[in-house]
Amino acid sequence: MGRSYGDVCLNQDGILILSTYFDHFLEFDPASGLLRCQSGVTIREILDIFLPRGWSLPVLPGTAYVTVGGAIANDIHGKNHHRHGSFGMHVEEIVLARSDSGLVRCSRSQNEALFYATIGGLGLTGFITEAVLQLMPVRNGFLDTRCIPFSGFDEFLQLSQQPGEHFEYTVAWFDWHANHGTGRGIFFLGNHSLQSETEMPLLQGRGQRQISIPFAGAVNLVRRPVMRVFNSVYFKKQIEKQVVSRMDFDAFFFPLDRIRNWNLLYGRRGFLQWQAVVPEQGARYLFNLMKKTMAEADLEPTLTVIKKFGDVQSGGLLSFPMAGITFALDFPAASRKLFAMLDTWDHAVVDLGGRLYPAKDSRMQPEIFFKSQPALDEFLRYKDRRISSSFWRRVTAGNGED
Repeated sequence: MGRSYGDVCLNQDGILILSTYFDHFLEFDPASGLLRCQSGVTIREILDIFLPRGWSLPVLPGTAYVTVGGAIANDIHGKNHHRHGSFGMHVEEIVLARSDSGLVRCSRSQNEALFYATIGGLGLTGFITEAVLQLMPVRNGFLDTRCIPFSGFDEFLQLSQQPGEHFEYTVAWFDWHANHGTGRGIFFLGNHSLQSETEMPLLQGRGQRQISIPFAGAVNLVRRPVMRVFNSVYFKKQIEKQVVSRMDFDAFFFPLDRIRNWNLLYGRRGFLQWQAVVPEQGARYLFNLMKKTMAEADLEPTLTVIKKFGDVQSGGLLSFPMAGITFALDFPAASRKLFAMLDTWDHAVVDLGGRLYPAKDSRMQPEIFFKSQPALDEFLRYKDRRISSSFWRRVTAGNGED
């Protein structure tokens, strides 16, 4: 859909292949929940058709406007990695159009190596034309949720150890500069509602887009004073929901989808998201480094999301998710100090044995990419020689090209 925050979906000065017309549903087996569709079908379209019929995707990202091909190529993750891993765990078959061999089918039992190179392979192993996905049954379009306020990162780590056995979905929102500098957050927990469709129709639980931002202004509207007021109001509103409450599907999974073109609030210069994952034993060090360097640079993120990944691997050679803690921070892209600070964070991440998320990246240096991808040499055996991208050329600086 062209919505990646970085340049994995761009090909400057080259030919860009769009999947716009690859948007057909091909086959569905209601007994097994297996769906065959083309790569341009979006998560939004899958949910529109199958959620009313009692089916959902096992892994959902923060927006429904992602194509199946993009979800596979980036091996996207959701709020339930500790339970269901990443998107690639639920892909049964992929059909690729390769420049050297035409259409190729691959799966865990057929062309297995190419299959795992394609999951998280950033679209570089061939053009994905179709895929077979495993859907999961749900009873309705609602989730039973709980919000737990916490103070400081150590308390988040404690909370993240406990609820995974009882809650399908976990994620935390964090406000760095509240509580006299210690920070505070809200830990969100959710399970699919178990009420039957006779008690709660499947068609319910689908929120509608409410606001549309018409254009990007000359100035950034997401400024620090505004965000501090918003964070304070948001925190107070969420702590009122500590008891279990019911939330509709879209509100829980895709809150920003309700604001069309929300990124335009950042003005013409836009914003940058930095997302990385590190092993849990290094998470506290990275957190303290981020806090220290943000204070020194006088920078403050407009949004911070923290999640715990489980030890569930899709097998994708270049896949981002790994066991540990992932941080995602949004910054307005105007500050000159920002890039130097993020360079410091990048080096800390790879030193701790972590990696950056290519789907969100727009500035990673080649040495960071190479150090964080131990399977890169194996991946190069399956890369299509005639396919490239702006991201690939940037992070390999020609070293990854044949």
